[in-house]
Amino acid sequence: MARVIEACLSLTRDGGTTLFYGVANEQERIQVSPYEIFRRELTIKGSFAEIDSFPAALVALRSGRARTDGIITHRFPLEQYGDAVRGDSSAHKVVIDTTL
Repeated sequence: MARVIEACLSLTRDGGTTLFYGVANEQERIQVSPYEIFRRELTIKGSFAEIDSFPAALVALRSGRARTDGIITHRFPLEQYGDAVRGDSSAHKVVIDTTL
């Protein structure tokens, strides 16, 4: 995980924001150049959990306020859950759809 985080910073555009979302081991460390953060005007954010965001996200999705065109690349019925989690290289966002 630490290597991915370090790579993200170098891939962030000048003036951009990098969001670290995911769980790393408590012992992991990254090397960051404070000068590069200053010079490139980077913003670094971290996220732990979205405990209170799921109800609002569902409302936004169901109402059409949140656009998902192009984000969801694959839909699977519940019976094909195993195929969905194994995925393939073209999968970006997979949905398990119980109505299929």
